[in-house]
Amino acid sequence: MRRQISAESSQALQSAGAKHNSAGTSTGGRRRISRRSFASEAQSRGRRSKECPDRQEALPPCALVCRENGEMLLLLTSDGSKHQAFEGQSDWIAAVDVHWQTFRAASVGGDGCLRIWQLKPPFDPGEARVLTGGPGGCARAVAVDWAGGGRALTGSDGGQLVMWDLEAFRCEKVFPMCLGLISSLAVNWAKLRVLVGHGDSGLVLMSLEDGEPLVSLDGHTCLVTALAVNWDKNRSLCGSGDGALVYWDMRRNHMDHMLRGHKGSITTICADWFLNQALSGSEDGHLRLWALKTGECLRVLTGHQSGIRALDVDWQAGSALSGSSSGELLLWMLRDASAPQPLAQASREGHGVIALALWCPPAASGGEEEEG
Repeated sequence: MRRQISAESSQALQSAGAKHNSAGTSTGGRRRISRRSFASEAQSRGRRSKECPDRQEALPPCALVCRENGEMLLLLTSDGSKHQAFEGQSDWIAAVDVHWQTFRAASVGGDGCLRIWQLKPPFDPGEARVLTGGPGGCARAVAVDWAGGGRALTGSDGGQLVMWDLEAFRCEKVFPMCLGLISSLAVNWAKLRVLVGHGDSGLVLMSLEDGEPLVSLDGHTCLVTALAVNWDKNRSLCGSGDGALVYWDMRRNHMDHMLRGHKGSITTICADWFLNQALSGSEDGHLRLWALKTGECLRVLTGHQSGIRALDVDWQAGSALSGSSSGELLLWMLRDASAPQPLAQASREGHGVIALALWCPPAASGGEEEEG
């Protein structure tokens, strides 16, 4: 299961100051690896997980939780206790892209660096691979080509898209463009295309071969803060600072319908394109479950005392985890109306949850329900 989770309110996105890191390419003192190593490492990790289920289950059901003070933790979803802490993030974290098949994650944040983390035992929490040398400034969105190997794309406050070479540990390319703050992105690595939400209240489909815009999806009146894409069907669900979600047919450049109900900025979206459902989180503190074909709101989930910043869903298990600007974490069961299970209370220091990813081992992902 591959998730990209990026959550920020539009007000925070527009008012946050850019922080610049020093220029120049650096490997952070880490060893260089061969041209084939990133892809071959991913393949070997995947094979080991399939061949040795006990290894895969060595990591219990948990969540990767990133807070705005730069803290990154694995918390057990059974009781919210800390399973592992990761060190090496020099500034706040804005977004993570997690690949549970190989138990790795990529993070970006206020220092503009790209970090690659190992999430599975044996942990090496202080040895994140750090890539620097980009144009500087805060990076707020990240996507990694985990399957193909060796590439990552990040978007920054300065409106720049950066392609990273994960095998040579360097910034490969900065795409020349005139975009506002990049708040969200989704990549089709097979066709080298990216859908970008940016600060000019715009949504644009671009080519990663030459950086040229292919389609401009016009209809949003505020910063596009979150998005989810079905590349096979050329559909996308995009949320903005005014609380509206738009369901797009990207092939026809057509707005199929608008999903309304949130009273605050959309901060995070998770979609299941097989079920044709999506769960959205907002600064209004509510989660809303939607039917994508009709735009109908199926359920409103309440329980947070502050705005929601981050969200991830295990659609097979029917569970969701959400984090708020006050640091609160709530675990939900989407198939019933039971109250959410609190995994973390609001932080007394006010360290909000910025990004998270939910991990459920195969044995804990609702196998019994499938038999019924």
